[in-house]
Amino acid sequence: MRILIVTDGYPPVDLAARDLGCRDIVESLKARGHEVCVLTGRPPKQSAQGSGGVLRWLVRERQDISN
Repeated sequence: MRILIVTDGYPPVDLAARDLGCRDIVESLKARGHEVCVLTGRPPKQSAQGSGGVLRWLVRERQDISN
């Protein structure tokens, strides 16, 4: 089965517990023979990149709303 996962952050760039949990799920699915692609964010001002089924194409720009 082909699976696309869309997430805000993904290791090794992001190391929050939810990001590490997502990676564990991805690795588990791959071990079962599924084709998994992760579409995730990239830090602002970095170019899009991809490797190993992880595509860092989403722009994560944060706006300051405290004004």
